[in-house]
Formats: sequence, C-alpha cells, structure tokens
Amino acid sequence: MIPCKDAEPYLEAAIRSALNQSVRDIEVIVVDDGSTDGSRDVASGLAARDRRVVVLDGEQRGPGSARNRGVERARGTFLAFVDADDVMLPGALESMLAAARRSGSDVVKGSYRRHSAMGSHRPKLTARVHAEERLGTTPEEFPDLLDEPVLWNGLYRTTFWKSRVHPIPEDVNYEDQEPSLAAALQARSVDVLPTDVYSWRLPEERATRSQSKSSLEDLADRRTVLHRMRVMLDEHGASHAVRQHLLAVWLGRDLLMYAEKVPGAVPTFREELRLIGAELTALVDVGTWNTLGFWERMTAWALSHPDPEVLDDVLATRWEETSALPLFLDQDTGELRAAHPLLERWPEVPQHVRALSPLDIRLVCTARKMRFADAHHVEMKAEVHLAGLDPRRSPLDVEIAAVSVDGTAEVHGTVERVKAPWADLVANDPWRSYTSAGIRARVPLADAEAQQFWVRTTVGGRALEAVVPLPVTSLSYRLGPVEGSRQSALMAADDGAALVTAINVSPFVIQRVRTGPEHVELHVLCTDLPVLDGEVRAVARRQGTEIEGRISRDWTQLEIRFDLPGMKEGPTYRGERGFEVQILVGGRSFPVSWDRKVKAARARAVRAIPDRAGDLQIEQRFARVTIDGVNVEGPVARLSGRVDPPGLVPQIWLVSSRARARLEPVQRRKGRWSADVDLSDPSLASDGYFVRWSLTPEEQPEGWARAGRDLRKGEHYVEGTCRSVRLSPKQGGPLGITLGPPLSRTERTRAGRTRLIAMDFGPLTPGIFFESFNGKSSGGNPRALFDALLQETEGPLWWSVADGTVPVPPGATPVVAGSEPWFRALRTARVLVTNNNFPHWFTKVPGQMIVQTWHGTPIKKLIHDAPSNFTPLVYRRLIERQAAQWDLLLAQDEEAERRLRSALRYDGPVRLGDQPQNVRLEQGAKGRERVRDELGIPTGARAVLYAPTWREKMRRASGEDSLKALMDPAGLAAETGAWVLVRSHHMNGLRAEGARVIDVGSYPHVEDLMLASDVLVSDYSSIFYDYRLTGQPMIVHAPDLEWYRDVERGFYGRWPVDLSLPMSRTQEELTVLVNGALTVAHHRPDPVSTARENISWLRGEVLKAIHGTDGSHHPAQQDDNCPLNP
Repeated sequence: MIPCKDAEPYLEAAIRSALNQSVRDIEVIVVDDGSTDGSRDVASGLAARDRRVVVLDGEQRGPGSARNRGVERARGTFLAFVDADDVMLPGALESMLAAARRSGSDVVKGSYRRHSAMGSHRPKLTARVHAEERLGTTPEEFPDLLDEPVLWNGLYRTTFWKSRVHPIPEDVNYEDQEPSLAAALQARSVDVLPTDVYSWRLPEERATRSQSKSSLEDLADRRTVLHRMRVMLDEHGASHAVRQHLLAVWLGRDLLMYAEKVPGAVPTFREELRLIGAELTALVDVGTWNTLGFWERMTAWALSHPDPEVLDDVLATRWEETSALPLFLDQDTGELRAAHPLLERWPEVPQHVRALSPLDIRLVCTARKMRFADAHHVEMKAEVHLAGLDPRRSPLDVEIAAVSVDGTAEVHGTVERVKAPWADLVANDPWRSYTSAGIRARVPLADAEAQQFWVRTTVGGRALEAVVPLPVTSLSYRLGPVEGSRQSALMAADDGAALVTAINVSPFVIQRVRTGPEHVELHVLCTDLPVLDGEVRAVARRQGTEIEGRISRDWTQLEIRFDLPGMKEGPTYRGERGFEVQILVGGRSFPVSWDRKVKAARARAVRAIPDRAGDLQIEQRFARVTIDGVNVEGPVARLSGRVDPPGLVPQIWLVSSRARARLEPVQRRKGRWSADVDLSDPSLASDGYFVRWSLTPEEQPEGWARAGRDLRKGEHYVEGTCRSVRLSPKQGGPLGITLGPPLSRTERTRAGRTRLIAMDFGPLTPGIFFESFNGKSSGGNPRALFDALLQETEGPLWWSVADGTVPVPPGATPVVAGSEPWFRALRTARVLVTNNNFPHWFTKVPGQMIVQTWHGTPIKKLIHDAPSNFTPLVYRRLIERQAAQWDLLLAQDEEAERRLRSALRYDGPVRLGDQPQNVRLEQGAKGRERVRDELGIPTGARAVLYAPTWREKMRRASGEDSLKALMDPAGLAAETGAWVLVRSHHMNGLRAEGARVIDVGSYPHVEDLMLASDVLVSDYSSIFYDYRLTGQPMIVHAPDLEWYRDVERGFYGRWPVDLSLPMSRTQEELTVLVNGALTVAHHRPDPVSTARENISWLRGEVLKAIHGTDGSHHPAQQDDNCPLNP
C-alpha cells in the first residue's frame, strides 16, 4: 500500500522496491492523493508495464484516508505499507512471510534503516528492539515492540487488519500510532525480526509533517492521539506494565521533541504542553522514572512545572554544556550521585528525578589501536571510563575478555594502565577529563566462530560492562596470520563493536605480490599437495568477464601472471574494477587466501588485496592518489603523497558541501608530489573537507585521495601558528581534512575549556581586550577605538581572532579565541571592547569595564524583539546575562537607542553619536583612490557596493548560485557597465564570481568599500545608516521583503519608507535603478566630524578606567553634542 502526494522524485524507487521482491505474487496499490507534480504519471507508467501495479484516486484527505482506500481494494492475504519516498529492502517480504507462516502470528515487525544522500544507518532504537528474533511474542512479554509506532516496517494478515484494526484515523497527524498500538494489543502474537526490511528516507531539505512540532495544531493532534491510545489501553485491559512502558515512551521521547520547541513557540503552546505533561507525569510510577535517563527525567519534570524558567534552564543548559552528566562516588558508602549544577539551582527537584537510573551509569570504551599480535592474540590500546566519573579521583579496576557471540566461551586477557590523550576529544564532556583512563591490553582469542571483546568493572557495588569498538581508521577489516587451516578476521559489527570471526583458509595461500601498470604477478603456495592432482588454471573474474592467468609451477609453488585490460582516461578513472581470483583444478574452484605477512601495495593503481573473507582480489584503477602526510610551517600546510602511474601530476582539491578549492601540485621524484594549503587565506573557510583529485585543472574533482599507511591508523593532528590541520581517515579509504583554529589538543576539548574557564589568571592589568564580530574581523567600531588608543597607553592591547586568517591591527597582540593566552587576556584586561557577545559562560571580573559598541542602527528586529522562533533560547539568555554587565553601549541616535534597549533588554548608560568606525570616511578622495587601486577598479569606472544582510535559511548556504537567489552580480555588472563589489554577511559567507565582480567579503573595513563605491545596494542592513554619510545614492533590493518582514524577522518602523529610498524587487528593476543612479553626479560631503568627536570622548573614558585619570587632557571629552544618556 503506497499513499502518494507529490513524491515524483522518489515514487518509482518505492514502487520498484516492492515489485522487485523475491515474492512475486503481490499487488502494489498506489493511491494518488491529489498530486500536483508528475507522481500520477510515474505510477500510471509502471502500471501500464506491470499488471501488479494498481493506481487509485484518493480523496485528498491525507495519508490515513489514502491508506484506507488502498486497504479496501486489497485482495492479498497479507498487507504491507510503504511511504512514497521510502523503499522496501530486498528480501523483506520473503523474510516476514516465512516468519508469519512459522509462527501463525497476525503481525510481523522487521528492523529498518534510515538513508540519505550520505549513506544509510540503523537507528539505535531499532537496533535495540530488533537485537534478536522473537517469534510469537506479545506486548506483555516484550513491551519494547511498542517503541516503534509505525506501520511501514510490518506485515499484517489482511483478515486480522480489516476486522480488528481498520480504519486508520483520518483526522489527525501521527495516524500510524493508533493502528500500530491496536495491532499489537489485539494480535494473537507478534513476530519481531532482526532482519532489515525497510529504509526510511531522512528529510534532508524536504519539508515533512514531523517537522511541524512547534505548531499548536500539531500539538493538539498529539494530545488527541495520546488520549485515544489511553482509552484503547483501557478497552483492551492492558497490564500495568504495558501502560507504564508507554508512559515512559510518551514522556521520555515523544513529548521531549515538543519541549525543545517551547522556547520558540507561542505562550499558549507552552501552557498546552505543560498541561499534557502534568497529566502524564501524575500517572508515572517511581519505578518508571528509573527507566528514563537524567535529561529525559529532568525535562519531563520541568515540562509540568508551573515556572517556565525551569524548563528554559533545563533546555538551555543541555544545549550549552552538552548532555554529559557529572557523577560523584561516595568512597565511604559506595553511592553514586548526580552532581549536575542544575540540581543545585533547583533544589525542589524530587528524589525520583535526582536518583540515577541504569541509563545514567554507563561504562564507555573507545579504542585507538587494535591488531593481531599473532594467530591467537589481539593487542589493543583503549580507554575505559564511567561516563561522568572522574577517573583521577575514582580510578576503575578494569578487566577484559574475549567472549563468543553466543556466550558459551570466554577467555580473559591482561590489562595495564596507560595515558589516553585522545579521550577528552571523543568524550566531549565539559565536566570530566578521561585522559588518565587508558589501558593497553593483550587478549587471547576464544575457540569460537565469532567473538567480541568486553571490558568490565565494578563501581559502588554495580557490575558494569561495555563492548570494545573497532578503532575508526580507513581499514574496515583486518586479517590475522594464516596458521594451518585457521585464520581470523577483525571487523566492525553493525553497532560498531570489534568482531573477530573465524574464516576458512584455502589450500592456496598468497606468498608474494608484484604489480605493474596493467598486470599482476602472484606467488602462491599450495598447502595441500593432493589438490594439485590435475590440470591447474588461474582466472580473474569480474561481472561475466574472465581473464586467464599464465601459470608456471614448481612443485607446490605457483607463479601466476594476469595481464589486465587497460582503463581509458576520462571519467572512468574515478571508478574501480574488481577481479576475484580463482584457482581451478579438476572441476573444483578455490579462492586464494591472504596471509597477513604479505604486504599489499596499497598506493598502486593496480593492486592485490584481501576481502573480508580473506580471499585475494585484484583492484584496478586508471590512477590512484595517496596522501602520506602533512607538515605545517608558518601559514603553509604541505600535503605530500604519491600517485600511480608515477607520470601523472594530480590536481588536488579540498571539497566540502559548501565550497571547493584547488591546490597547485608540485611534481617530486618517482611519482611523488606535494601541494601547499595557504592557511592564511580567508577565502578557504575553517571547515571540514575531503581531499579529492582530478587529472587536469579544468576537470571537476572526481577521484578520492586515499590515506597512506601512516594516516590509516587514525586521526593525525598538526598544530600550526595560523591554523591547525587535522587529517581523519574514513572507512573505505577516503581522507578528511579539517582546518581549524591553532589550538592545542587540550584547548580543543570541552574538558580543557572548562579548566581554563575556572583558572585564576591573577589580578587585572592596564590592558585592553578588543574583539570584533566574535574574532572574525579586525574592523568595526572596536578597531576605531583601538587606533585611537594605540599611542595613549603602554599596557597590552590584545586583539581576539578566530584563527590566523584574521588580520591583526599593527601594534596589537593577537590571541586566538579559546587558547590559554586568550583566556588570560580576557580575564586580566581592565577594559573589554566588543561589538557582539562573549561566550555563554562569560562573567566579567570585578573591576573590569565593558564597552559594547554594537554594530549599527538595527532595521530588522533583534533578539528579544524578533519572533520567538528566530532567536535561540541560548542566545537570548546569553545576551540578557551579559547586557547586565555592560558599562556602556553606543547608539547612533535616539531611535537606535530605543531599539537597542528593547532588543538587548539593556538599562545601563548609552553614548549617542556616530559610529566610531565611520571615522575612516574622513580619508576622502585619497582614501577612495587607494582602495580602488587595491581592488583593481580602473580609474573613472563606476562601482556598486552590494551588501545583503544575512538570512537564517541561508546560514549553511554558500557559493555563487546561492547568491543569485538574491541578485546576480555578474548580470548587474554586464547590464550597467559598473564594477560590482559583493560584501556577503559573515553569517552566510556567499561567494561572488564573474566579469567585473569582486568578492570583498574578507576585506577588513566596510567603510573603505563605502568610499570606493558610487552606489549602495542592500536590503535590510544597518549599512544604510552609515552609507548615507557619503551622500551617494542608496537602493533597497528586497526580493524577499514579505518573507523577511512577516516570517523571518520583522522590521522596526516602516522599512524602507523610513529612509525614503527607492526599492527594487527583481533583477530587471534593480538594473534600471542602478543605471539611473550611476548617471547622476553626486557631491561628497565634508569629512565626518561626529565620529571623531565620539572617539575622543570614548578614549577619555577608557583611559580613566585604565589609569584612574579624569581624561581632562582630551579636549573633545567635554563635547556636549554627544551627551551620555543615563
């Protein structure tokens, strides 16, 4: 049954996933519920080619109605449901039908996966519910089967469905939940299978019904569904255990998704949700609270609390500090307690919420290295800790064992304590450091077909254990040495655990491999001489193609050569041919087993390697590019590697979802190359990239660079002075590279940051700490004050930078945000100057002065004035806390003051006057020519400055195409003959390209760009209030005016009527306005004076704060034209 509404891109795959099942006697009923795209044509086309497809018209009443329509038409013995954008996995019907026929159950539920363009995975919930096969069970025996309230991963007897479940509700969202519960409660029995039968598509960029949880309508539907299900439990006499299990699901999962929407929802939403929460929590037993984790208990309790600040605090604290839970172990009593600051702030939290549950007491293990020491032992380096417990105060006594998957065999290993420097980065715990919790272990293998490694300990009388995961490297499996007929393989189980399996060893074992550009030579040993009785052949097979190998034999030794067909240059170089090698003797076929002692030529385009079963395969590529290492010196990171064939010089690319950059390669000797990354280049954003390659600079990156031998073993971090570089191998071989701030390994971790936050850096000094736009800029109002104070104080002048790409003003001492020197400067500077906010944990030191310069007169509504769903709760709380600590706020005029006081909830002193940064406009004609020369704008050419504000929906957008959604800069340049300077907002980072288009997003001073241009084009940016000082034309280009005004932000006053500016809505209208503006000569006014006067007054105030002087030697200090408003 496939209900469909506007699913054209996915529908064919959904239908074919059903048609291609091994069970052929099926009918696929597609109910088109009023699609406006090509969905109906897709379904009808398939129906014309396959009579098993039936297409029906729905009544346009939603998926419940469409499914009911299909059920009424169904003629099969069993029913299955598929959503139009999902797929049924191969073999699903066969598996479920087999179970139903064996058990006689009315319902069969299989496991499922989630998939997207990035791959697929098995959710933790379904992995838990479907961990093992359970035939003929019931909710009383296995309540966990109620945790999946969906229809699409099940098979239902039609007679049962129509008599006991039908119809599906048609009047609410979440229509799956009631029939799912009804089916589980009324079925004779239910089968739960570990087999994956379904794959659910992640929403990605699509709008889905499940994303509407902040709406009152959705919440009303949820309340209706919950009420109906509680009535259903009464009607069917559900046990107390089943009721409590569902209450835990509803409170601990379903309502929590709504709780997270409360800070951005309307007040009536909060109150409605509080009533639902109070109604359910009153029904929950103390024992049921113990089945929830700490954050689920806290949120459920806060949800029903009458004080809204309680829920806000719980939510914001988790978002600010992660979900880590600090624990304390009483050494005298052995009692474990939660030690979270929330419990101190809210002493009324009841004991059943405070008390730890089994979900809070988790033994955690991360593995860094793992290898076969020999055929019978595995050695590893790992880290084991109890989440939240400080291992320095309460060290664990850890045991390790190899345990067969069926639990029948167990062998213990030896453990010694070591350091684990990687632990804190993996744990992401702000409260505890786990670097002292490392172990080195040697574990003998059990006599079992499959086994895993378990670490165990006892804490406070509780026995705890955790499975050891496979280390994250580029190798998805490892082989042990061959010993007789025994060999072991080490790989990852579905849950990521290290799994050792026994594999059969062929009588033919590889001894040596040699490869050439288009051939492979194998030296193979036969360990069972009688097998060679007969004619011996060797073949390499691939998709019906068979290559005969040339064999020379010396008793039990075989020398085999395969000559491979060449691969064509072009798009196929990104692909790979795989050949399976077989030895044929007397009608029998044998693989060639791989001995770990043999080295694979992993950097070769043609290579022989083992597969997971230990059998030899030949891989052939047109070319193979390998990264061997990275070296950082100053602002340059040099990637070095190899290429095969060695005559090629690959073009190396860094590619992310938002950007790509090509590096210039340098050919070294014998197939080696290097490529430099300019870490000081601000256009190369600090972000994560994949290393890819192409054959020529003109081609798009298609090939994937692979991790070399040293890099395959795990993360490789190099700290630089400009930026750090982290190389991370991914399973399968691709290599990720992350560019980030130049922080030490400790400074990168949350535990390291917490240590720095708590550190005492000593008394205040006569220094000044400057920060502009959270360290992303060296301009703005802070820069103007810095320039004015540079010669006035002998104390240190620190400038906060996000990384080394931010240019630092001459005379300033740069400090990288998050580093220890940055914390020291922030904690000891007498004066802090900023135009934004500090981190959420910041509290100023007594005696410090904070000058908040802000960044202009707001047009769009800010923070507390903006719609509640726009400004995150964490940011609202942050601003409210920090605004109370500001000693001075700058505003351009009284209207700006009114708006800022309201938005920031600030009631302290305000200094009125022009923005200090506008003093740069005094550079006049000379400054204009200097900037234009720097940018390459010809003398006499006209220039347009385009400076759009940021949009939340473009927060992750980038590139020229995203910019064209607002305006086409190249098109404007072509139609007007002007140069177009594009200044994207740092929150969006859009890129601009084209003839006479200059991307000035990283230019340090927007005021210089204002001087260099002749016309301003913007939308809802405060730059209008600054640009008007130039006397040049200004144009509002607002293609999304209604969206921005009515949905995203809203405006102060009547924008753009307030400034009486011309406005365009389309590219054509903008072109007309710009052409008109460029034809008019405009007189540039005298230099700006109010900005300099404002700077003089501010300089005096800062010097008084530093030195205790009255600043009277600064004549402009007494200027009454810029009064200080209390």
